Amino acid sequence: VQQQRQQQQQQQHEQPHSQLADISPIGSPVMVPSVMSQSQMSQSQSHAPSQPQPQPQPRNDEHSRDDNDVDHDVGMNNMDDDDDEEDGDADIADSVLSSAYEYDEQHLQQRIDRAISVVTDIPDQQHQTIVAQLSQFARKSDLQNELLAVMSRLKREIAAHTQRVQQYQKTMTKLRAKYDKQMVQWRKWYIIELKYLGNEYFNALFKFLSTQIQIEETYIACYNGKLEKLSAAHDSLTQHSEQWPLQTVKQFVKDKIVTVTKMKVTGVTVQKKKALEHLKKDIVRLQKEYESAKQLLATPTCDDAVLQQTIDYFFKSVVNDYNEQNDNLVLTTTYFCEEHLQEKFNSFILDERCHMYTMYVEQFLEKLQPKQNKAKHNYNKEHHNQYNKINIQALHKFGHSLMSKFCKLYKVDKITPSYSYYLERFTYICILSIPIIDECMQKYLHATKGQKEHKKLFGKHAFQLFCKLLDAKYVSNHS
Repeated sequence: VQQQRQQQQQQQHEQPHSQLADISPIGSPVMVPSVMSQSQMSQSQSHAPSQPQPQPQPRNDEHSRDDNDVDHDVGMNNMDDDDDEEDGDADIADSVLSSAYEYDEQHLQQRIDRAISVVTDIPDQQHQTIVAQLSQFARKSDLQNELLAVMSRLKREIAAHTQRVQQYQKTMTKLRAKYDKQMVQWRKWYIIELKYLGNEYFNALFKFLSTQIQIEETYIACYNGKLEKLSAAHDSLTQHSEQWPLQTVKQFVKDKIVTVTKMKVTGVTVQKKKALEHLKKDIVRLQKEYESAKQLLATPTCDDAVLQQTIDYFFKSVVNDYNEQNDNLVLTTTYFCEEHLQEKFNSFILDERCHMYTMYVEQFLEKLQPKQNKAKHNYNKEHHNQYNKINIQALHKFGHSLMSKFCKLYKVDKITPSYSYYLERFTYICILSIPIIDECMQKYLHATKGQKEHKKLFGKHAFQLFCKLLDAKYVSNHS
């Protein structure tokens, strides 16, 4: 035992800084009395009060904050310069990898309670280091000043983490604006691939940022807990300093330092930081896929030749894969065959860059829009009664007009003899998915006029399929 103690003491004198590595939360600078060099310790015979020590550099061990926090300063200074850039995702992504969005305050305390723990004890070597550093003070005022120095360090750390959270929130606001703007664009152009890739990419970023802000708040809570205990200790020491002897004061300060040393973030937080590294790799991969897809698909105009080839391939593959022989023809209120196939067909009709939308769909939808130049009360009345502008027969006629023009424009009848069966079902679902038509039909079929027309047309062969879809989507599900 004596040999072990001698070895520990020898290691302590050889590496005076390393023994305080676990006094503060994982990844944070040391929050105990200022570590003194060998020369300073040799000069402690003078019993001079300790001076506030410079801010130490973060450690380079496996728990260092700067080693595990993912490049938190990258891109922060450039965020104000790319507000209006359409292709600024690559720049903002670098910044976002070190950012965090607004956290849920309602559940913050629950996360903090789970993320901070108090270990049962600390190694003997740490105890000895704390005692050795406090023993150099020969006056009570020096011990009080040492507590104040530690508290000042804690306050600076809390302020630094809080500032980072504010920067993260500012970055997140700009990121969300870019996300919303891009999603509006992909919806207008009905680029399904970019909608899916964009959602996957941004959702990964949001998850990354959510975890980052939770980690930051955990460290802030841990520092606040330490600060609260040391502040109470300082107040008590100030109150009883005159009555307590020097050794009692030293023991009191030592006990408080040991107590805050035991306050650490749990392994849950450490695991979150490690998990961020894997998520960061996923984000880099998704960003490359998303940027590549944008360059290929996000063109301001449609290439008619490419679109014709796409439509040819679409109908040939659908007819070949989905038919009565395969017994996989499915018609629901939102898709025909499969959802991704319906989305693809919708893009042929609703892409605002293409002829089908600009020449036919847009004109029809304009008739349903409430007029904007009327007085407020007239506008509200117009908006409330806009379902009177459409009825089942008018919408059915519009659908068949689209089929005829689509077939003529892209020669679908030459692709497959059974085109009509597929085209009719795809088209009905497509026009009912348009938000303003969906809203109008929902109101219309809940009114007496709409119900009468639906009942009248239901028995007619030409309207039967369309009326069945209307019944399933707007009548039966709401009865």
